[in-house]
Amino acid sequence: MTGLYTYHTNNIGDDFQSYVLSHVLKDPVGFVNRDRVREYQGPVTNLIVNGFVTMQALPIPSALNPIILSAWLGPMLLSKKENVSYLRDIGLIGCRDTDSFGRCRELGLEAKMTGCPTILCEPIAEEEPGTILFVDVNPRLFENHREHYRKTSPISRPIQWITNIVPTLLSEEERWEQCRKRHEWMSRAELIVTNRIHVAIPALGMGKAVIFAKDDISIPGRLTALPKSVRIWEGGECAGVELDPAQHRYEVADYRDRVIRELRIRCPKIIEEDSLAS
Repeated sequence: MTGLYTYHTNNIGDDFQSYVLSHVLKDPVGFVNRDRVREYQGPVTNLIVNGFVTMQALPIPSALNPIILSAWLGPMLLSKKENVSYLRDIGLIGCRDTDSFGRCRELGLEAKMTGCPTILCEPIAEEEPGTILFVDVNPRLFENHREHYRKTSPISRPIQWITNIVPTLLSEEERWEQCRKRHEWMSRAELIVTNRIHVAIPALGMGKAVIFAKDDISIPGRLTALPKSVRIWEGGECAGVELDPAQHRYEVADYRDRVIRELRIRCPKIIEEDSLAS
């Protein structure tokens, strides 16, 4: 059985990383709570580390075989000698972002840039795209002094606003359902406006137009997980941005190919090849 992280955070984007990855695994999936990993005693053997690695997430019990595929490793975590020693013993560390990659290399850790596997998200075929979806970004940022923000878009279908903030006490099943709903909402969108990397990257993978607004960002270094081609709009710039999907499409094939390549190298026996498009 292959283990993926589950969470008790208020950000459902954490779970969305596991949601997307579960669709490319052929092994049965089990869940390991990231921040209670030291207490785990279940049947999982391989644990794919794919996400923000907290202080509570290390060390991983010896009963689990960790595959650090795509991790964000912060400066506080790596300031602890015992964490660096543990990671050195594990071997190759796949990094989600260039910030983490740079920190690992400075410490002499064996590291490789993977990118974020949420780029592998596919749209739900039954959903017809056509809406503008705002996720945790205030649409009024896109107003200017001449006209309402709605008038700057050729899209005539409704605007939808949602948040990735969820109650921390949701069960694993309820969190999975929240991921499924967001997958539906993103599939229906023609243009997605967000400040969340685990909305923007899967949206790009689905072929959506994306506006990434640097609005209320607590850890700017995490944004280096985004494909380099993606423009990051400062909050003060948004009023001049037109909500025209044709102006906000990006080529991400190289990014996607790199993630697929690393999956094939790191997890050859547990991925479902038919689920990978390239």
